[in-house]
Amino acid sequence: MNFIKGIIERLNPRYLSQFRPMIESIAQFQGGVESEKFENAKFFSNTYEFYIYAFFIGLANDKLVTILPDDNAEIFWSMDNWKPKELTNQIVVCAIAKSNFDMIGIEHMQESDVRIEVQKILKTIEGYANGGLQIIQDLKNTDLETFEDDMFPIRLLKQAGK
Repeated sequence: MNFIKGIIERLNPRYLSQFRPMIESIAQFQGGVESEKFENAKFFSNTYEFYIYAFFIGLANDKLVTILPDDNAEIFWSMDNWKPKELTNQIVVCAIAKSNFDMIGIEHMQESDVRIEVQKILKTIEGYANGGLQIIQDLKNTDLETFEDDMFPIRLLKQAGK
């Protein structure tokens, strides 16, 4: 099981390139000092924090946006660098529950098959995160005033799934 956990922790989820300008406007791109988040009027200190948020927005609204092979997508930090670990673990648990990941069969698979099976988790994480990013982008395109509200991320999370 530690082998599987190691593969999952090193996953590098992607997001569609079309969302990069929005991500840069909402999250501190490439990390940075916490105080800079406030100076630059960012809602999130790190891009992966916003990605986690978008995942849960997508999940709550059952909105999947699949990254196709021809799509322009960007990769960022592997999940083993995301904090808090407990929240990252919750994303993995949710992705396992929503995908057709074979929890029983994986114990008896060859390494190459395990890696293929773990891709189901990655695709599910990417799908819901990009679904959440799409919801946020659509809202930004139709109601720009919403993004001027400091409570926007909390209000959107509260409305998710309703």
